[in-house]
Amino acid sequence: MCPWVDALFFSMPLLGLHDIVNRSGRSLIPVFALGRAQELLLILDEYWSQHPDLHDIPIYYASSLAKKCMAVYQTYINAMNDKIRRQIAINNPFVFKHISNLKGIDHFEDIGSCVIMASPGML
Repeated sequence: MCPWVDALFFSMPLLGLHDIVNRSGRSLIPVFALGRAQELLLILDEYWSQHPDLHDIPIYYASSLAKKCMAVYQTYINAMNDKIRRQIAINNPFVFKHISNLKGIDHFEDIGSCVIMASPGML
């Protein structure tokens, strides 16, 4: 995809997501364990960092494969785009400030607004 299509593809849903959680809502985003999910995690973490009103709203990633995948992504930083390679010099973009790995539904505390990204096996 061209960059402006990617930007539009991700920016419109982020505005809707922001509105949902600000109204004390919860959002469930079904994702596959690999690929676009990691890109979406990077985008969500960056968006949350830029919006202080969202800092208290948790983002959970529910995937048994996610943690293993992150190790692979961190190993092959050289294959990432320029933005990721530049950012790794400052801090590791795959160490998320606003996203927690959810090991299972028994580890979920239903206490208010949140975003949950879940792979098919965790839905």
